[in-house]
Amino acid sequence: MSCELCNLKHLTLWYFEEDDFVVCDCKTCKVPVYIWRKHKFPNNVEISKMHFHAKKHFPNYNIDTKMRKIPNHFHFHCRKK
Repeated sequence: MSCELCNLKHLTLWYFEEDDFVVCDCKTCKVPVYIWRKHKFPNNVEISKMHFHAKKHFPNYNIDTKMRKIPNHFHFHCRKK
């Protein structure tokens, strides 16, 4: 079984990329999405790092941690307040 987020392609605008996570526009929702690069759930420190980055770079957005379409690969959306 192939994971769409493990095999992430540059189909939308990418804002930020590092070894642990990438930030790009969600192709479904058209809002920024933070995607953990590994197919495992990050620990609390790693999640806090991502949340800190999101609050700094998208201050007018709320963090939506509900993983609807792909629940087995950690990611969260930034939605306009």
